[in-house]
Amino acid sequence: MPSVNLTQQSINAAKAAAKPGCKQYEITDTKSQGLRLRVGARGVRWQLRFKIKGDNIRLDIGDVDEWSVAEARDIARQAQADIRSGIRKPNEAWVDEQRIRLGKLEAPEKPQDDRRLDFKWTWETAKSRYLEWVAEHRKPDTHRDYKQVLGTKELDRFADRAVGSITLEEMAAAVEDVYNRGVERQAEKVAATVRPFFKWLGRPAVREQTGVRKGAMVELEAPERRRIAESVHGTQRKIKHKPTGEELGRIIAICRSGAMDPLISSAIELVVFSQQRRMQVVLALKRKITKLDDGEGLWAITAPQRKTAENRGDESDHVVPLPHPAMTAVQRALTWCEEHKAYHIYRSQRVFPQVRPRRRGDEVGPLAHLSVSAITHNISYMPGVKARPHDVRRALGTLGEQVLGFTKAETALILDHNEGLSSNNVTKNSYSLHDDAHLKWPIMRKWATWLEEQTKLAIEADPRLTDVAWIRAQMKEAQDYSKGVKKRKKLSLEKS
Repeated sequence: MPSVNLTQQSINAAKAAAKPGCKQYEITDTKSQGLRLRVGARGVRWQLRFKIKGDNIRLDIGDVDEWSVAEARDIARQAQADIRSGIRKPNEAWVDEQRIRLGKLEAPEKPQDDRRLDFKWTWETAKSRYLEWVAEHRKPDTHRDYKQVLGTKELDRFADRAVGSITLEEMAAAVEDVYNRGVERQAEKVAATVRPFFKWLGRPAVREQTGVRKGAMVELEAPERRRIAESVHGTQRKIKHKPTGEELGRIIAICRSGAMDPLISSAIELVVFSQQRRMQVVLALKRKITKLDDGEGLWAITAPQRKTAENRGDESDHVVPLPHPAMTAVQRALTWCEEHKAYHIYRSQRVFPQVRPRRRGDEVGPLAHLSVSAITHNISYMPGVKARPHDVRRALGTLGEQVLGFTKAETALILDHNEGLSSNNVTKNSYSLHDDAHLKWPIMRKWATWLEEQTKLAIEADPRLTDVAWIRAQMKEAQDYSKGVKKRKKLSLEKS
């Protein structure tokens, strides 16, 4: 590849050599960095060669007759200046801008995009960096939800776009398209996810890399939900399933029958007795379980494990008393872990550890926990049980108040992770620093005693609840049905 001081004479010689059968070669201009002539059987063309972030880039800028030597050198100098100053990455659109600048092409009526954004993060880069940050600073469920929402197909239009060039109006149009697809809730989730995403991109620490201004999407909202038309029968509130005492008794009886995995059955029992969410149950830490001398216990749910404690700045534990039946279920899980041969199980810090890797070759860490779906699926497989985990958790607030006479304030002490008080309660936050366990014990003991009675009644009504083989067969059939393997038979709850 020869290097010469390009002149019209050398250009004419190159054009004469560019004939059919000519071997392709390049001539480097010694007076202009990156400027070359590419000579081949199809003619002679001007080229720029430059490097950006370690990548060698070759850019064709036109036929040799389109530009004089002086013009080509001017374009090469402009390219180097734009690259050094971070103003622009030369590409085909940039070449057209040079044609406009040098009078070779008419300027379009539409204003050009801000080319300073060429070096900024694209949508895909920004999304990847943000999700990495979410994975480190938020709960796994939050990361999963954000990843799914930011993958909404209506947002694909921003692929390869510099995030700093995306306007509020464009994003609002994308959210509107989601809404018009008939998934109004999804439109709300997209808006609610994009707002913190762009807030993160607009932070001073990364603003220089993203080009996103502060508050870019603060006004983003989903369209208002459509009004539900009233039928001739009138509007009716959606009826949520309320489990009966017998249904709760069935769940406990099946868990104690020996027909289920001991870890999963213990976790489900704790959901019923403690009335806490599935996630709090599977996240339970061994060091946060206090065994009392009378066979009872205390379970402290830490702030990071609770749904809204972090948002409120609450760092205290939510303490749940565990009467004897609840503590027995916990102890069953602890004993199972202690006696297990697998190192990752008996060394786990969780009461309900992850038993096997999610994928082959993965390592199971000491904080890995039982999947919440294991609780959901196994409850759904139970014969004669319609309730789902949230229905079970709703039981204390319904049956506890209707049957056992609890007040809403009393049930809030157990169900509300802020001890039934507003998040800005000065007395609780600054002066009353005890865990309210003395108020909760009478509630939880009464609840546990009533559940034990319901379990006995359920077994009396259906003795099959002690039949291990029957329960396993019924749950296997329900599992096969959920996977589409076979049709489910209708279960009779009458005494056999």
